[in-house]
Amino acid sequence: MAEGRRAGCGAPDDRQTAIVILGAAVWPGGEPSPALARRIARGADLAARHPEAAVIGSGGWGREPPAEAMAIRDRLIRLGVAPERILCEDASTSTLENALFTARLMQRHGLRRALVVTDSYHCPRAVLTFRWFGVPARARPVWRFGRIDRWLKAALRELLALPVYVFRLSHHKRRGDRSAGS
Repeated sequence: MAEGRRAGCGAPDDRQTAIVILGAAVWPGGEPSPALARRIARGADLAARHPEAAVIGSGGWGREPPAEAMAIRDRLIRLGVAPERILCEDASTSTLENALFTARLMQRHGLRRALVVTDSYHCPRAVLTFRWFGVPARARPVWRFGRIDRWLKAALRELLALPVYVFRLSHHKRRGDRSAGS
């Protein structure tokens, strides 16, 4: 797991900011799925615009190895992001765990803010979840224009998931879960 920090000077905001790329499927052979590849490309673009920000890949094991975070890291390095800027959270299996485990990782590394990279329809739930765990988060959506029926289906699923997530979040301490422990 890459746990390095980045060196150098830059805007104080960037030194306390993490670009958090949420995972998606990894295909056989360890290749990012198209959805994950789009998120990684968006994250790499943000990393170029925020050269002092850390970049966190967040996502555990799915159907295919490696963990989503490792696939994110490997592709970011191929896209020119310095390995020492990249942190990996490779245990999460849901948006809730992405936010909780990433919040803990950010706290250990003195990172205070998150730019959350995920698909546009997923942004409201993802940002809500990060904020619930005490991380000031802003969405940096990946916009995909393709078949409108697929986008509408995903957006509807997210709309229906919001109340479920509010319920699930209510069973976690608001900011207390950000610290170490289970």
